[in-house]
Amino acid sequence: MPEKFKPRKPVLVLGCGYVGRALAAALSGKIKIVLTSRSGQRGAQGDALAPELFDLGRCDTWDVVESFEQIVWTFPAATLHTDIRTALDFFETKNLAKKKVMVLGSTSSFAHKVPGELVDESFLLELTQPRVVAEEQLRQRSAFILCLAGIYGPGRDPADWLKRGLVKNGESYINLIHVNDIVKIVERWQAAPDSFAGKRIAASDGRHRRWKEVFALMREAGLLGADVNPFDLSLTESAASKRVNNTLLQQQLYPGSFHRYPEDGL
Repeated sequence: MPEKFKPRKPVLVLGCGYVGRALAAALSGKIKIVLTSRSGQRGAQGDALAPELFDLGRCDTWDVVESFEQIVWTFPAATLHTDIRTALDFFETKNLAKKKVMVLGSTSSFAHKVPGELVDESFLLELTQPRVVAEEQLRQRSAFILCLAGIYGPGRDPADWLKRGLVKNGESYINLIHVNDIVKIVERWQAAPDSFAGKRIAASDGRHRRWKEVFALMREAGLLGADVNPFDLSLTESAASKRVNNTLLQQQLYPGSFHRYPEDGL
């Protein structure tokens, strides 16, 4: 007899930004995905063009989560210290501890002391950042925190960061994750019997390269002209520079392979 598969549960995506829209575009043919936005409308289609209404700052919109068992929270849980209590009230009021909840964080949440240090989930957290405090308290209440490296993909090219002068230190490390790999990770999590409740996992492509190395590859690929010279050559590796270890991600959730930049393009 053919194997019977359980139907995959619908997913509510809080936030209609870059990652939220990518999730909807890639997975809507496989599972029901409902996108939300602060500018959405109640009872809307729930896609990128017509998102459902959800505003973390408005408790009268929180009831949208009630009919979903799986939720992906894509925007920062807090930007100010005063936002932390709002995030926790939302989680507790809507009893999200009984649901499967992924909160997207950042690998900037990991504290380290040595420039270029290889960091992982065992490291202390940068608890001076309101977002990190909120994420950690949500994790303690059973949320799964997926800490993302620098997100890139169509419409978000690291070469543009150099052209715009956003990166000055060629000696520091760059950590990247392609948006399509984030989609694959979320899909694995959504289908997994493990809820990953209370866990924190770092997500990067695992390639440990300095900005100057990636810059040289961009030049070879024709992504940057000879007129682009972004780096201040007087700078040494910054204190914030680190390498993100993705071993736990590969062992527990997504083994790869990962999109390579710039070799695979966007």
